Amino acid sequence: MKKTKKILLIILFMFVFTLYLLPNRSLAWNNGDPEDIYFGERFGSHDWIALKANLFLSEELQIWLNSSLQTYLRGTAAPDNSSESFNGFNGYGDTSLHHNYYNSDGSSYDNSAATRAQEEYDKAYTQMQIGNYSEAAWFAGAMTHYIADLAVWGHVMTNETVHSNLENSANTNMDNPNEDYFQITFDGTYDDITANDASLETGWETYRGDASWQYNCNWLDDNYHAFDGSHPDDSFEERIEYLIQLAVNKITDLLYKLALLYELSLPNAPYLFEINPNPDYDGNVYLDWSIINDSTSYYIYRDINPITSTNSLTPIAKVTYSNYTDTISTSGTYFYAIIAGNSTLNGTISNCRSVFIQMTTSIPGFEFFITGISILSLIMIFYVKKIKISKN
Repeated sequence: MKKTKKILLIILFMFVFTLYLLPNRSLAWNNGDPEDIYFGERFGSHDWIALKANLFLSEELQIWLNSSLQTYLRGTAAPDNSSESFNGFNGYGDTSLHHNYYNSDGSSYDNSAATRAQEEYDKAYTQMQIGNYSEAAWFAGAMTHYIADLAVWGHVMTNETVHSNLENSANTNMDNPNEDYFQITFDGTYDDITANDASLETGWETYRGDASWQYNCNWLDDNYHAFDGSHPDDSFEERIEYLIQLAVNKITDLLYKLALLYELSLPNAPYLFEINPNPDYDGNVYLDWSIINDSTSYYIYRDINPITSTNSLTPIAKVTYSNYTDTISTSGTYFYAIIAGNSTLNGTISNCRSVFIQMTTSIPGFEFFITGISILSLIMIFYVKKIKISKN
């Protein structure tokens, strides 16, 4: 029995010692649940960062990723999980490449993460050029991972750190899209930067700290504490928030360049001409709009409120020509907008027009009744006059 216990203890010691010798591959941010990536039980911090970066684009530029949002967010998990896949593209599981290591002069002697970020950006760019927009979203999501990771000190340090604790603590404040514990803001500009440099520059800020080397990676490692509001000094939280904001804005810069390729291929917005007559008394609403040369179809939207977005609306019709007659049976004010589309994309929304419908109430056969009464009245008038003439 004692011999068995000794053997088990030796095996356990060897197992723990082996783990200690393994290179640092712990994750900085959480990937969320791959089966329910959006608004699921575990919306991960990688998803939060990637989503926040897209929200810093204009509404028009967000159209690309919003149309493939789940694919984009699933792509953020591909670097950690080789089991992830999309349309024949498999995940990588290359966690040993999620780091950049620096010299004191700012140069990098190991830029593994930066190289991978650039590779994924290049794949996304290629897919955008050939019109595979969902595939491009997948690779763009993967690209964000190799930049976001560098906002955590464990990915710029060669020695084992406590940054896995950061994962557990920070993720409780980034586990759904509406979490606002970290106040991340747009820096106001879209810089022309490569994915390689975005990863390197984020990592360098994490490694060095500020210009006087305060709040550097060693300081972060030594001053780690949970994000629970109990620590009297909030400089650690402020530094982490700064690094997350840096990473998010650099990702936004890259998404901006990719989204421009999508926007250039979008059909232009039609111009919806004024609706006449207005008010309308028969319920037949004639719509007419400008022709968009690169479109093959038009989607007509109607609502009882002004239309500024079609996200929650379903088109009432799809036509291939630039006019449409809608039929309304109930009085009221109605609003219309048009979106042009082609074989792969739908464009932006047109201007909105309104029309007031005033339906007149009619009784079946009423017209014939009035006509009959009119004829009968004329006959009676004629007859009365004839009698008067006869008497005279």
